[in-house]
Amino acid sequence: MAGQNTLETNEVFSGNGVGPKTQFVPAESYVDNAVLASDTEETFAVPAGYRYVIFSATADFWCAFDRTASVPATDNTSGTGSVLNPTARAVLGVTNIHLISSTSNKISLTFFK
Repeated sequence: MAGQNTLETNEVFSGNGVGPKTQFVPAESYVDNAVLASDTEETFAVPAGYRYVIFSATADFWCAFDRTASVPATDNTSGTGSVLNPTARAVLGVTNIHLISSTSNKISLTFFK
């Protein structure tokens, strides 16, 4: 997978080596924690040299990359909407991650090279 736009994983065999493989990501190398107030956007810089981020949150949140995030109140058909609860993203070339939630929320952003 090296050089592709995906997070590299390690694979191990289960049991006697003939069962299905389990994939896992390496231990985190850089973690930011967001403590969001209701309806208040926050911005987090992507650390230099990091290519991937994995999100984990205590409630729903909306995310945008290099633009303002918003909780939708109407249809958005311009292609500039925010993403609901992203799990993992390649962030090579992204400068800032914008987060917002309609409730108070705690979010971890775990970055990988």
